[in-house]
Amino acid sequence: MRIGYAFTNISLGRRDGAVQFTHPDDRPRGLALTGRAVAAYKEAAVRSTVGFGTRGA
Repeated sequence: MRIGYAFTNISLGRRDGAVQFTHPDDRPRGLALTGRAVAAYKEAAVRSTVGFGTRGA
């Protein structure tokens, strides 16, 4: 099974962050987002990962 990256999160505190979208091999794409909306996006991504881990694969 191949697992690729879709984006990389950077937390800049509870109210700010940055997301760099990537190719599956982790090369950056031309799109990056910053600001408070990204902090909410990052939180949703983390919560979904934690929820998946508690249910099992």
